[in-house]
Amino acid sequence: MRSVTLSRDRDFLVFWAGRAVSDLGDQITLVALPLTAIATLQATPAQVGILTALSLLPGLVLSLHAGVWIDRVRRRPVLIGCAIASAVLLSWIPVAYLLGVLAIEQLYIVAFATGTLTVLSLVARQSYLPSVVGRDRLVEANGRLLSTQSMAEVAGPGISGILVQILTAPLPIVLDALSFVVSAATLGIIRRPEPPARATRRPVLAEIREGFAALFGHPVLRALVLSAALLLVAAGAQNAVFILFMARELSLEPAAIGVILAARSIGAVVGSISAGPVAQRFGLGPSILAAVLFAGITFVGRGLAGGPTAFAVLTLVGVQIWGGITYAIYSVNGPSLRQALTPDHLLGRVNATYRFAAWGVAPIGALAGGLIAQAFDARTALLAAGAWTIVPIAYVALSPLRSVRQVSAPAVG
Repeated sequence: MRSVTLSRDRDFLVFWAGRAVSDLGDQITLVALPLTAIATLQATPAQVGILTALSLLPGLVLSLHAGVWIDRVRRRPVLIGCAIASAVLLSWIPVAYLLGVLAIEQLYIVAFATGTLTVLSLVARQSYLPSVVGRDRLVEANGRLLSTQSMAEVAGPGISGILVQILTAPLPIVLDALSFVVSAATLGIIRRPEPPARATRRPVLAEIREGFAALFGHPVLRALVLSAALLLVAAGAQNAVFILFMARELSLEPAAIGVILAARSIGAVVGSISAGPVAQRFGLGPSILAAVLFAGITFVGRGLAGGPTAFAVLTLVGVQIWGGITYAIYSVNGPSLRQALTPDHLLGRVNATYRFAAWGVAPIGALAGGLIAQAFDARTALLAAGAWTIVPIAYVALSPLRSVRQVSAPAVG
């Protein structure tokens, strides 16, 4: 595996291509789904918060059992099944709209169901990647995957905003459904074998405890998950109200919203390319600390945007580019460190426990963001989330994570 560069590694290229197509579809739905609720169904701020929370809730409810299951089976069939099921579920929304029966409750169901599949596929994908590329190439592989995701984030929201304006909100979601079909097909032609599934199985709770012990018993992994959880409270609050803020308080058109969301990915392309060199120059831990610090600046900047429409758009574009750079550095170096420090037989449970502990708090942030926006306004919710980031910044600065310099061999048993 080491003798073949990733640029010539057929299996990685196939895996990468499938992810690229699916990422583009996901970015279209990222704009089209909340705009379906806001513009088509006239959802209230609280309903938008509930919709966001339901998409994130499976991370809290199902992650731990998902990790146990994924450590017991081969990961590629799980990824294929999740892709096919996601295509079917997403198709429901435009079909219901065309039949004239679409309601907010249906969006709630789809959001929770696709959120469940997202949990399964994310844990399986993060656990499968070391089998495809090897642990010594994880930073490079994660960087390439994120760079493509970021390019999709540049194109996807802009395309979605234009399509929503032309076709109305639910219809572009069809493209995301088709992207999952392509993803399933590419996964089906990967040749590299996975490690065999574990032959011995113990009670589910015992295996869940083992995942918790592996994650929270290691000081660096513990610092990774706790810092992410603290940051994702703020991110959940902002995600719940940011589009609402732009659409109602800044009165921006869908196309402008798409451009602003896409601008974040311009920075993410730069960040994903530079994440490896930054980690080599300054170390993984310091690069993660800097990313958390700059994320706080980004969150505050969103809440401060205002003034004439052109000025507000330009301000948010700049803030989004800055945020994209920091997001990419965190999203390449953090998971690479976690994957490298965890042995294969624990990858599913460690990744799932991380998802549970970190992303499981995001619905709390989403609900808080929606309720603050309902009681005051969306700008207040954005600024409150920005103020909260002082907590994760202080935690990472005082944790052992700040002194980690490079990826090492698995350090938990």
